[in-house]
Amino acid sequence: MSGVKRGKKEDQRLLVRSDCTFPTLYQIRQQGLFTTPVAYATAHIAALFIKFLPRDTSGVFAPEMLPAEGRRAILAGIRNKIKITHKTTLLRHRGDEDEET
Repeated sequence: MSGVKRGKKEDQRLLVRSDCTFPTLYQIRQQGLFTTPVAYATAHIAALFIKFLPRDTSGVFAPEMLPAEGRRAILAGIRNKIKITHKTTLLRHRGDEDEET
């Protein structure tokens, strides 16, 4: 699964790509589980959110509203099972292309 976004930061045009690699069906079956890679990853992440959800508050939260230590714990748990990579590419300005030709 991957996501690609274009944007600007300090007058620099950037392309940011994030990829997630789940365990394969073979790896999941070796654990004695009978599920698909997408269902496995979804359940794993949902279980981590439940595990680290603050018990003293109620309501609906966006992930960024969770306490910092909870967010870190969730991300650490995700990285144990799911490989996450981020790549940032600096894009050339349109004027740069005209100068080269």
